[in-house]
Parts: sequence; structure tokens; C-alpha cells
Amino acid sequence: MNFNETKYINWVRENIKSGVDYPLVVSGIRDIPLSELTKLGFSLKDIETKGSYADFDGFARLKEEIACRYRVKPANVTLAAGASMGMFLPSIALLNPGDEVIVEEPCYPPLLNIPLGLGCRVKRLSRPFENGFQPDIAQLKKLLTKQVKLIYLTNLHNPSGARISQDDMYKIAKLAGRVGAYVISNEIYMEYLGKNSPAPAFKLSDNVITIASLTKAYGLGWVRAGWVLSTPKLASLFNRIIVYLVGQNSYPSEKMALFAFRKIKYLQKYTDTLISTNLAILKDWMESEEKLEWVEPAGGAICFPRLPRGIKAMDFVAHLKKKYSTLVAPGEFFSEASLSLRRDGEASHFRLGFGVKTEILKKGLKRISQALRTFKPR
Repeated sequence: MNFNETKYINWVRENIKSGVDYPLVVSGIRDIPLSELTKLGFSLKDIETKGSYADFDGFARLKEEIACRYRVKPANVTLAAGASMGMFLPSIALLNPGDEVIVEEPCYPPLLNIPLGLGCRVKRLSRPFENGFQPDIAQLKKLLTKQVKLIYLTNLHNPSGARISQDDMYKIAKLAGRVGAYVISNEIYMEYLGKNSPAPAFKLSDNVITIASLTKAYGLGWVRAGWVLSTPKLASLFNRIIVYLVGQNSYPSEKMALFAFRKIKYLQKYTDTLISTNLAILKDWMESEEKLEWVEPAGGAICFPRLPRGIKAMDFVAHLKKKYSTLVAPGEFFSEASLSLRRDGEASHFRLGFGVKTEILKKGLKRISQALRTFKPR
């Protein structure tokens, strides 16, 4: 195994640390402080550490709460320290060096780095701008062989916010099943849809594994509460791996997650208000900004605008930060092969996060427009 650094995550940390006034680079809403949870009734008794033998594979009551929310059984639920750990568990459980995997392109970098780190051979499944960032199912048919073990997808798509329909997800699952492959559907951004969210893709087929968490849509990244939905047989295997990784998950964190689940309507209300307000502002801005194109996100708090031909996102983002103290994520990190300047001169993209305070979004968008007018390609 050879896990190289995740350049994108390091880049974000370094640039946030150096300070910007308008950070439009994150994909979640603002962190909810502990004091706000306290106002909702949270207290130290809610994280009393006394557990039982039934909780060694994750806090039983939290599993029951998650199972109830998604109408599955507690045996289908594996608790994880965020969606990142949730992605790692099925990867290390199901892959061996030399196996083939299929990873969407563009993608969130760890989706690519995990199988590469495990010594797998990676094939890329196109999700092109011209097709609304939908996966190319005809291409998938050509990529699938009996050597393919996993297909990695995000839904809603990171970085664009595009949504794969239930019909297409079912088709993908069936195609994968023909060669004995599993589909990992990272649905962390589906949580933004609240009541409008479809059933988790896991319910479409036993060879689909759904990943989600409280991290992005609810501002609780610091709780590190994620979950994996799979068959009981796979869940048992994932729990076995957790023993090797951490012994068992943090019991206080799981109890805090249970409290959050029981206040989920309040947390969702805040998210709905912020995102609906900010998305309306973003749409108006995109309509007025002639230099950019986009696929409007189906939900969530990110989008992936396309820059004019001849502009490299990395260069533009550096200009935007230096001159206007505004930060977005260069598209090269999400697909270095296809989103940096191609031979035909096709432009690159940047990922913009709009789950920030509304005033910060307004001012940040204004500065992006200014940067587009003043930027001179090298």
C-alpha cells in the first residue's frame, strides 16, 4: 500500500490557514457550536460513557435511529468516524492489490486516492459537463469486466452537485452486479435535500453501499458521525476492520450524534433556509455573469462553474485570492487529466461552496466577477 498525500486537502488547509476574507471553498455549512446544541437541551448527561456489550459494534440506539430514518434494519448500519472513514471501510474490505476499480471523473480526490493507495488499477467513468455531469452509462458498459470490484460514485455529485436519478442508479447497480462488482454511493450531500431526498441507493440492490454523515448538511463535522448502509454480512466485515483501526468508535461522539438525530428537524430547517436563500443569489449571479457557464446543482452547497477558454483554474484562483481575498477550489484537483487546459483549449472549472453566511457569499461573488475582468492568462 502506498497512500500519497491528498494534494487538494493539503492545499485547502494551507490556504485557509493563511487567511482569506471570503472562503467559498468548503462544501458544508458553518460549524454549529456546542453552545447552540446546549440551547437545544444538550448536556453532559447526553454523552455519559456507560455502554453495554451491545454497543461494541457501535451505539445500538444510534443504529436504530439511523435505521428508522432510512427504513432499513440496524444490522444494515455500520457507524464510522465521518464519511471519510465510511469510504475507507468497504474499500479495504473488498479490494486487493491489482483489482480493477472504476472512479467517476471529475471526482472528490480521496475517491481516487483510496484505491490507488491500495494498489488497484483505476479506470475513469466520465461525468462530462456537456451531459450535465451525469455518468456515461454506455461507457460504463465498456469499462466493466470481471476484474472490476468497485465503482465509486458521489450522489449528489462532488464537485458539481448533479444528481443521479434512481433509474440510472438502478441501471448502474444491475450492470455492476453482472460482473460481481459493488457500487459505493457516497450520499453525504443528499442530506441537504431533507424530505425531498430519495431512498438511499443501498435499497435498490444488495451490491450498492451507501455512505452518509452529519458532517456537511448539518454543520457537525467535529462530531465525526458517519454511517455505512450495506448487507448484514458486509456490515459485520466492516465492524471487524474497525477493531483493527480504532478498537471501537468514540462512544461520546456516537451519543452526541444520537442527540443531533433527535433534533434533526431543527438542524434541517436552518440548512434549508440558508441554502435556499444562497442558491437564489447564486442563480441570479450566474445569469448575470457572462464569462461563466454551469450546471445548476440539484441540491447541496457546491457547484462547478466553467471558466472561459484559455484560463487555467489554478492561475485564476491564485489571482482571486491574492487580489480579492476570496478562495474557491481549482478544478484541476478534481480531475487533473480532463479539467486542466486540453489540447483543444477547453477551459477548466472551479468548485464554489455557497453554504456560507449570505453576506459573505454576496461579497465573494462580487469579487469573483471583478477577478474575471482583471485576470490576464499567462
